[in-house]
Amino acid sequence: MRNFVKIKRGALTVRESDVTRLRRTLKRAGRLIFNPDAKRSQAALQRTDSLIVRLEAILSKMKLLHSRTMSNPVVLHSSAMCEQQQWHYDYNPDVTRTLRVKPLGVILALQDGTKFETLTRTHELSRGDILVFRGDVLHAGAAYEKENTRVHTYLDVPNVKRARN
Repeated sequence: MRNFVKIKRGALTVRESDVTRLRRTLKRAGRLIFNPDAKRSQAALQRTDSLIVRLEAILSKMKLLHSRTMSNPVVLHSSAMCEQQQWHYDYNPDVTRTLRVKPLGVILALQDGTKFETLTRTHELSRGDILVFRGDVLHAGAAYEKENTRVHTYLDVPNVKRARN
């Protein structure tokens, strides 16, 4: 993957029942994650969750799982007027610099208006879009005026650790 960020438009059909189920998971098991305010939360998802199984199949078809393993899928939620996260890397760029196969991050938009911030631009996603980014890309969770729910997962490579949120 030469590009730092790649978007596959309309890659996955997101059913309303998927969104409803994941929002229930957030209400039941969600916890706040790092953010300047208390308006961003996440809940762990099982690898056996039907949406995660479908996402993994698409990532496999995109040939992103050949030397990588999907891990730590979560449903992320930003409440209305959520501030942007601090800029960060998911993986240490000093460690990943020389790797031939880089670890990746993945965002699946569950609704229109999902965003992903890099230093050079805001990437906008619609429901069913999948955004894949290199783990050594400086990025931030976007600010949201309206609430937004999405899925995030990592595509790890052997012997590369990532910092926990």
